[in-house]
Amino acid sequence: MLYLSLGLVFILPQKIIGAAPWGFFATSQAILTILFMLADGFALQIMVNFGVVEEQRKQATSSAMILYTIFIGLFTLLIWLGRSEIALLSHKPELEPVLSLFPLVALSFWLRNFTLKVAQLHIDTRGTFIIDSAWVGATILLLIHGQQTGWLVNEIDMMYVTAASAGVSSLVGVLLYSRRIRFAFKFDIGLFRQMIRFGFAQFGSAATMGFLAQGDVILLNFLGANAAVIGNYDVAKKFFRGFEGIRDAGALFVYPAVARLSAQHRTSELRVLMEKMIAFMGIILFPVVLMVWILPIEELFGYVFKGKYEMAPHLVRILSLAALAIPFSMNSYVLLGMSQVRRLFTATFTTVVVFVSVSALLVPLLGAEGQAWAVVASFWTLGTISVIFVRKQIGISPRRIIGRWRDARDFARSLVKSRRVKS
Repeated sequence: MLYLSLGLVFILPQKIIGAAPWGFFATSQAILTILFMLADGFALQIMVNFGVVEEQRKQATSSAMILYTIFIGLFTLLIWLGRSEIALLSHKPELEPVLSLFPLVALSFWLRNFTLKVAQLHIDTRGTFIIDSAWVGATILLLIHGQQTGWLVNEIDMMYVTAASAGVSSLVGVLLYSRRIRFAFKFDIGLFRQMIRFGFAQFGSAATMGFLAQGDVILLNFLGANAAVIGNYDVAKKFFRGFEGIRDAGALFVYPAVARLSAQHRTSELRVLMEKMIAFMGIILFPVVLMVWILPIEELFGYVFKGKYEMAPHLVRILSLAALAIPFSMNSYVLLGMSQVRRLFTATFTTVVVFVSVSALLVPLLGAEGQAWAVVASFWTLGTISVIFVRKQIGISPRRIIGRWRDARDFARSLVKSRRVKS
């Protein structure tokens, strides 16, 4: 719901600044997101995978913070120094002043993402909610203030909004977890080397996952789409983020639970968890996708955006087909939690190959629509391969998954009955 509210409030700047400026802002955000996903895979995942063992937690936290800070600092500097070349390669000189603010935005997100990973380590969904609420709330207030007072006019203003809201979220995260974060002052060198090896192994998967998440905007830039087309595509993708928000919410529970059950060799419980995950998420997502195709969303977009993003409704419908694969692609988090980094990399690398190939084939022919179909192909490829790998590991069964749908039905009925009794 938080991400849904953020997506809705983004309608304000999308209407105000227009499709082309929004395309420049979306490009910078895609680069930023990829950078932090790489840092998460290389450094922050160490804290969760090794920190689940109490005796290793301090060293895991320290190692993650050191590697994370070095990684973000180094690549942020490279992007800032190469901002002119990036703008030149994408044939968009207007992108350079946007990327000049990249270090400010990256610094604002630095502690936010670290404290979110601390919350995930402790399976503290309340803490995650509070940190995200601070980010979303600050963004909403700034956007409304900018719209009412008239200072929100272009992509540069959006970069300042992003930096300020992330800074507020980082401050809240530090206030929440400063007492729970403990660093080690003595390192077990053998354990540290093991963590480094895990980080490098996970980096490949993080690179492919980051590209799958944000590479569509990057590809549109380098395959010749203009800023207005990219703006239309990103508006559609913001609505698709509602589906991805469901996936991310599930990952908050699934990933640390899998890491713990796998470390304790509780395979039967892990299998039940995965089967219920696939079944329950399918029950949630299928009706929503059906509504996207049945309802007259063109009229809704026309009313909201006043004709500025005419391509977006069609793109939303295409992207929604990718949402049907989310229950299956969630198994990539299972592979990560089980530390099956090689299999995860195989799955994500194969998916990237499909993603780039379909993009290169269809974007020159269909533009943003071709990119949307590439996203659909990538989600289903990742879902298929990751399910095959997880089935080999823990033996999930299609028959039992269908049976879990009955569990969901019975659970819903029990809720209804309990409310009737209370009333």
